[in-house]
Amino acid sequence: MVRTVIDRFSARNRIQTHGRSDSDDQNTLMSASHDAALELDSVFSGSSTIGDLERLGYVNRSPRFVSGRTVIFASIVLSKGFFAWENQATFDEFINNRRKFEKCLESGSGWPLFHFVSIGFKSYFNKNVPVNKVYKYKVVDNDKVDDIRELNKELVCKNATKSLYKVEFCCIFRNVSNSQGLAFHKFVCFQPDGTRTPVFLLNKIGRKHSDCQIFEPITGTTLNLRWLGTTGYTSVFGSNDLKLVVLDDQTPHLSHRLNGDTGSGQPEPEGNRSTRPLSTMPLWARYSRAVSIIPIPKRRVLKLATFEIGEVEETSDVPFTTELLTCMCMYLHELESRKERRTPLTTSPMFTVPFVDLV
Repeated sequence: MVRTVIDRFSARNRIQTHGRSDSDDQNTLMSASHDAALELDSVFSGSSTIGDLERLGYVNRSPRFVSGRTVIFASIVLSKGFFAWENQATFDEFINNRRKFEKCLESGSGWPLFHFVSIGFKSYFNKNVPVNKVYKYKVVDNDKVDDIRELNKELVCKNATKSLYKVEFCCIFRNVSNSQGLAFHKFVCFQPDGTRTPVFLLNKIGRKHSDCQIFEPITGTTLNLRWLGTTGYTSVFGSNDLKLVVLDDQTPHLSHRLNGDTGSGQPEPEGNRSTRPLSTMPLWARYSRAVSIIPIPKRRVLKLATFEIGEVEETSDVPFTTELLTCMCMYLHELESRKERRTPLTTSPMFTVPFVDLV
């Protein structure tokens, strides 16, 4: 017994000494805070984990993040919903261009990535109507407008060479199953080739945290993820901070309740396999709401929150996986901040949002 404890202690010390992190062989929630999303790093380990985790039987297939991104959530006064910019630089460019899309198109940067809006009363009486929609801004050459495959494309502005379009990117549906005690949130997103990709976000009624399962195309793996900090139906107060972690394969996950597009009522996997605390699992992304006691905008723009996310590939374009998780985070932002606003059918924060950052 004493030797086993000593061996485990020695193994843990070896990981801390030779690993890439001072706390574990993977970046975890217990690590020191990071100043940039680039540091949201982890280890892609295939079918097994490295070091002590492999010996103890913990299998986590978190990818290796080679880059990072800080997405900005902000609201424009007198505009419905709120927007997301792909990084701080494009958000600053939008401010410098005085919120004019024409100037952003001329400068080649500054337009938003997404626009999040609520549908309204229709979705409360018809479950086939989405509760929210996310529109994406795309810039194309004037002679390649027909290449846009998304629905409901709308021309925002154009110049001699390029055009800025607003297209429908994601529809969000919600359904609550009282018999299963689950809330289902279905995200139907358009991929670049025009195909539709459905992804589910689930949470138990009366419990915190939300689960989702996504396919990561670069590594070719299907990952179980959990949004830590979401309050769901457990609290009348919203959460200001969320963390997205990659779960071990043996960790019980709500995706096992799904069978196609509906809940099948299948039980979560059980057995003698041990599970480690969530605080020791790899971190993929962080969400944080900005806080200010004076909700008065400067330059007609309210900075609402930041979303730091790691990326598996280095590219100038925003990867589809990042877009999908950003849409999911925007929806969670709306759910959590709505509790503070106490305005159930609007996403306009002109007068009642207490959590903003003056820009």
